[in-house]
Amino acid sequence: MRRHRLFSPEELEELFAKPDAAMLSIAREGVDSTALLAIDAGKRSAFYAIDEETRPKLAIIRLAMARKPGRVQINESITSGTLAPPAPFHGSGRYRAFPDGSSTWSGSLSVNFPGAPHFPLTGPSFETLLEVPF
Repeated sequence: MRRHRLFSPEELEELFAKPDAAMLSIAREGVDSTALLAIDAGKRSAFYAIDEETRPKLAIIRLAMARKPGRVQINESITSGTLAPPAPFHGSGRYRAFPDGSSTWSGSLSVNFPGAPHFPLTGPSFETLLEVPF
């Protein structure tokens, strides 16, 4: 497992205060959940994935993070977006919203969690939210 330098408070403020684009995708099944957060702020991008599983007398929490520029592209009408983060993530995800209110989050996007390689981060069980500045 690699250790990463934490963001300084100034870096976190810049990243969250003025993002160019952000995407949050969450899947829940009972008390288990998987979440993916991508924030693109130009030269400073961050990608986080967390999976939480509950087993009798045991909680399993897996976390992956990348702080290198990747690709978070969202159209101005916030009806489609693509996400292609750097390692330890693999592949890409695509969000599409349709006029009838339905949406899809699909693609080959996965992450290498400790003990769970190529863990999928897309699919119909995910609810995905996009954000772009006005």
